[in-house]
Amino acid sequence: MLPKFSLQKTKRQLNKGVGMGMGIRWKIASLAVLILGVLACAAPPPPPPVEVNTGQAFSSERAWQHLLALSAMGPRVAGTDGGKQAYDYIWQQVQDLGLDVVAQEATITRPSGPVTLRNIVATIPGASPDLFLLSTHYDTHPMPDFPLIGTNEGASGVAVLLELARVYAASPLPYTVQISFIDGDMLPGDEAKSLTELLPGSNAWAEWLQGQGLLANSRFALVLDQVSDRDLVFSRDLFSNRQYRETFWNVAHELGYSRAFPPTAKFESIGLGHRILDSMRMRSSVALADTHYGEGDAPGSFWRAAGDTPENNSQASLEIIGRVSLVAIERIAQRLQKIDSLTTRATTQESVDSNKAAPPATSPTVKEAPAASSPPAPESSPPSEEPAGEAVPATPVTPAVEEQAPSQAVVSPAPPGAEKEESAPAEDATPPAEPKL
Repeated sequence: MLPKFSLQKTKRQLNKGVGMGMGIRWKIASLAVLILGVLACAAPPPPPPVEVNTGQAFSSERAWQHLLALSAMGPRVAGTDGGKQAYDYIWQQVQDLGLDVVAQEATITRPSGPVTLRNIVATIPGASPDLFLLSTHYDTHPMPDFPLIGTNEGASGVAVLLELARVYAASPLPYTVQISFIDGDMLPGDEAKSLTELLPGSNAWAEWLQGQGLLANSRFALVLDQVSDRDLVFSRDLFSNRQYRETFWNVAHELGYSRAFPPTAKFESIGLGHRILDSMRMRSSVALADTHYGEGDAPGSFWRAAGDTPENNSQASLEIIGRVSLVAIERIAQRLQKIDSLTTRATTQESVDSNKAAPPATSPTVKEAPAASSPPAPESSPPSEEPAGEAVPATPVTPAVEEQAPSQAVVSPAPPGAEKEESAPAEDATPPAEPKL
């Protein structure tokens, strides 16, 4: 017997099957949406690592070639043919970089007669006209008994600054960089006289800066000498700005150069051109010189001796001082930019607050004259009330000097570092952490 066929029942079964299929498809779609939502809410991929400047733009190979070229000229005493040859070489190198170059000349008197000093000043414009000054001397000390090549004392600082000039010409700092090559600081002077006699080239340069109105806008200065010794070890200069000096030590530690910049480095008074700047109240400078060159006690067996030749110097040392200087100068520029930014914001807010606080200017009330029968009463003048004007923008603040040596003390700069070692505060033995703003 065949089962009874019911049309209504068949329709209900079909509808139920369709409903079940639709329900499964709805669940699948809901699950897909949920998965996509979870993926969308997941943590974003990590950002690319921030590029940290390690000074790799500095080429020690190029710097070494400059050092060899200058050494090959032989003695480069101020006022001699060798000095003129060095001057021409440096001038051509900075001109080839497309820099603005000027010659700054001065004539001094020595027992042998008048000597014309010729400093070279190359400028790399930045977004700010405020200056970062980099300097070194390019002359060698006259020696009567033998020809002093002066690879370390005379060529090494020039080699580093020529390479820094190339780097900054390609990638300028936010501040204008002025690189100066000084002539005449190695001429012997009367040690009983002032620093201006002992460092005539640097003195002429500093006076030129002051006369041009540039010294007041100088924010930082770095003075280099004797930086290519094979056994490179720097001491802390007492006349350097403490905060900026320690920036160099901190950077050296980060880059793995603590042997050249030892945390326990002794303190010395180095006789370089920054002392002239200090006497003119420009106290944001750092001086770096390895004052022990060769065997024996300081200043060492190679200092102003026949051994001051390329064989006793090292390209690796140029790499150390070049990379550390590049990174440290950038750190100092970044710090000053933050200070300038805070100063600008504070000045702007002060101007806004001043304008808000100033009451509106009102016209003086006109009083009626008294009746003719009465004598006129004396009328007091209304208080003068000037409308508040715009605040004058403040001059960018230069960081306070945390450690200053007395500028009036005169210490002979020849030889650098040969003065009596001075004691320093105990806290200076360990470099402080880089200040954060």
